[in-house]
This record gives sequence, C-alpha cells and structure tokens, in this order.
Amino acid sequence: AIAALAGALYAFLARLRVNHMKHLVAAGLVALIVWYGHKTSEASRNWKDSTTLWKSVLKQDPANHNAYFNLARALQDRAELENDAIGKTKEAKEKARKALLLDAEAQLFKALEHPARTYTHDAARVWHAIALMRISRNEAHTAIEAVDKAYPLINTPWRTERDERQMRVQLEDTRGLALSMLDDYGAAQAVFEKAAVISERAPNAHLNLALLYARRAEDKQTPEAAREWYDKAFAQIEEYERKRRYQD
Repeated sequence: AIAALAGALYAFLARLRVNHMKHLVAAGLVALIVWYGHKTSEASRNWKDSTTLWKSVLKQDPANHNAYFNLARALQDRAELENDAIGKTKEAKEKARKALLLDAEAQLFKALEHPARTYTHDAARVWHAIALMRISRNEAHTAIEAVDKAYPLINTPWRTERDERQMRVQLEDTRGLALSMLDDYGAAQAVFEKAAVISERAPNAHLNLALLYARRAEDKQTPEAAREWYDKAFAQIEEYERKRRYQD
C-alpha cells in the first residue's frame, strides 16, 4: 500500500510537467512515506497487546508508576486466559498462570518503588492489587498480609469520605475471600457482614455473603437448618441487586 501511494504521487508530479526539480521532490516524498510506514509498523508492534504496550512505555520511562501498575493488570489478564489455552496440559497451564501472576506482582512492587508523579498517588490501591494477585495464586495468608499493608494508606488528603468507605469495602471483601479459602467461614461471614453495611456503593459484599450462606447451608444436617441459610442467601442476592441498581 505504501509503495502504491508513492508511485501515485510520482505519477501525479510527472503529469504536471513541473521543472527538473520534480524528481527530487517526488523522491523526497517517497522517502518520507517509507519512513512514516516504518514508524507506523514499529508503533503497531508496540500496540499489539497491552503487555507489549506497557513494556514499551517502561523502556522509555522506567520510573513510570502507572505503567508498572497497568503492566501488572495486563499480565494478570493473560494469566487468567491460560485456563483456556489449547494444546497444554493442566499442569502446564497452571505453571504458566502462576509464573504470569508472580511477574504481575513483581511489577506492582516496582510501582510502589516509583510513586506516581501526581497528587493522587495511591499506594493502598497497589497493595490491594497485590492481595488480589495472591488470592488468584491461592495464597490466602499472604493476601491478608497485603490487605493489612493497605489499610494505613487509605487515608489521603485527596480521597473523599465516600471513596474511603468504598476502599474499605474492597479490602474487607478481599480479606473475606482469603478467610473463605482458609475454610474459616465464621470469620469470613463476620468480615462480609461488616463490609455489606459500610457503603451503599458496594454490592459485591452481599454477593459474597450469599455464596458463603449457600455453602454453609450445604453443611447443615437437616433440611430445616439448610433452608434457613438458603433463605439468608436469597435475601443477600436481593440486596445485591438493589445496591447494583443504586450504583447504576
């Protein structure tokens, strides 16, 4: 396409019958188009996926906090896609997935090493992302440690009271998920119930409670006891739907 465009420009100048400089001008235009095509191709390679894009940004700006954070998220997305990889054994998929998640967590620690150059630098958000990475790797104890690291960093001058409540809900949700992974359902229930009343903008705590109540129903020995927990689960689903509509 680039060669065709260059040829068309040269033919156009020839038809004009301009002075002897037309060949030099045409040659210059051809060179410009070829150079532009090369740069476009190079940029396209950088943009072929999010991982490549953010790595390219970091080559130019190795202290870019947001690039490290976004690279971590891109790696996490790739990790989750490993479950659908074709032609790999289950063991190979899990190995690749964990390697990507470890790489993602390493990028988040680099983000902590390079604070954002804006007023709204948010280390609490980074620690929460680290906690979620550890949940994805089934590392519940260290996920709780990351949540505890985030808590003292929530209170910042730029974060509104409403946003602070939202952040606390997210952290408590993550803590509850970690406790559920440890089969500490009583503690997880207490955490989710606490999160559910913190903010009207956070419906997920109710969904987590519904799942936990349903799981507890399955452990009951009598149909009556199980039904009581299932009723609680359905009530949480209704509350989840109510808050989600409120959020929309």
